[in-house]
Amino acid sequence: TVQLYTFVQVGCTAVIFGVSEFATVGYIFPALIAALVPFRTYIVSRMFDEDDLVYLDPMDEAFTPPGGRPRNDEMEDNQSK
Repeated sequence: TVQLYTFVQVGCTAVIFGVSEFATVGYIFPALIAALVPFRTYIVSRMFDEDDLVYLDPMDEAFTPPGGRPRNDEMEDNQSK
């Protein structure tokens, strides 16, 4: 799963930078960058289980990996309560 997700990321990067190298179509570079959001939302979410995406592409700001330690600001919030 990790290898497939990495391959999808490398493929997207190659397409975006490959298109940007051609002067005749390089002007669509910002549109390609903007297209990554719907690509992640609609296509990648269908390719992978939601359980896998929690670890591969966490969308939550307060993500703590399994067995990991909470961030410093989370620790300070817990200590002040």
